[in-house]
Amino acid sequence: MKATVIGCGRWGSFIAWYLRKIGHEVTLYGREGSRHIEQFCRTRTNGLVTLEDDVRITTNLREALESELICISIRSQNLPDLMAQIAAQNVSGKTFALCMKGIEVTTLRRLSEIAEEAVGDCNDVAVWLGPGHVQEFVNGVPNCMVIDSRSEAVKERLIVRNPADDCIPPKIPKHEMKILPPEQIKSYLTAADQRGVLPMFYLELISGLRKGELVALQWSDLDIENKTISVSKQAGRNNAGEPDITRPKTENSIRKISIPQDAVDLLIAEHQKHPSNPWMFPSPKTGEMYHPDSVVNIHKKILKDAGLEHLRFHDLRHTFATLALQNGVDVKTVSSMLGHFDAGFTLRTYTHVTRQMQESAAEKMGNFMAQVM
Repeated sequence: MKATVIGCGRWGSFIAWYLRKIGHEVTLYGREGSRHIEQFCRTRTNGLVTLEDDVRITTNLREALESELICISIRSQNLPDLMAQIAAQNVSGKTFALCMKGIEVTTLRRLSEIAEEAVGDCNDVAVWLGPGHVQEFVNGVPNCMVIDSRSEAVKERLIVRNPADDCIPPKIPKHEMKILPPEQIKSYLTAADQRGVLPMFYLELISGLRKGELVALQWSDLDIENKTISVSKQAGRNNAGEPDITRPKTENSIRKISIPQDAVDLLIAEHQKHPSNPWMFPSPKTGEMYHPDSVVNIHKKILKDAGLEHLRFHDLRHTFATLALQNGVDVKTVSSMLGHFDAGFTLRTYTHVTRQMQESAAEKMGNFMAQVM
């Protein structure tokens, strides 16, 4: 099959190398003036992969679109402009494989929706994700790649055989679940306040948001009148390892969370510090969205300031769920607030809490029966 890769960064060059390795006739396209494409023209390597001599390198988009399979690996926010250029070429009968993650920030559209809208019904669109680590794959370490499409015919054409059939999945190590004890929450929040991040970490403790969901919140996600937060996106990394915005991990993760009035008041006060900034919690250094890892580092500093023992940022999510259940919030409500797939998963995750609740219920029923007998 003739295949073109648009995008010659770390990920795009790997895909070109891989497609050639499995026998395709490959073209690598990059923008004129791109340092990556210039390096490949000079040396045919970027230090990670070395392209065979028969891999064609071009800066001509029309030439690049001659292939049957077009793989795209660029920054997600540049996709609309690229697809507009491709649509202007009136291509048909192609399969466009998006080797990238993310959503369009301004509209929250999936990248596949952008591509489908641009190339119309005369072309197919697929999504190609993985491998997890290019360096490991190149060095022979098994990795996973996933290709999906609305069209079964496209999937069957692109995936001749599933290599995962030969894999024995490793056992996933379980992390010991910890929570922030109730008697330490005041010290924790006091330390957060002294660092100027009280609204962010107060919201975390009363909502259990994932770190990527927390930093991706925008001021428009707060409904002051109804006292809710809309969770519709999360921060992560794109294939180039750069911060990016994507949809949450599952459809259940797209949700509205009710918050108390105290939280609303804190968020309003926080926004008044930067009224023209769209982010709920902008970084004071850049004015842009916090990187999720930066929030984890702040959490560690708060623990140190308060003289508390180490626990992961994710354990703040466990703290919310555990305290909510212990204080009588039903499992289904907690599950929906956490964005879990179903309440059964929440029950299995917090078995230690629900067991205590069952013991308490059994004791209450025993006392009741003792009174009536």
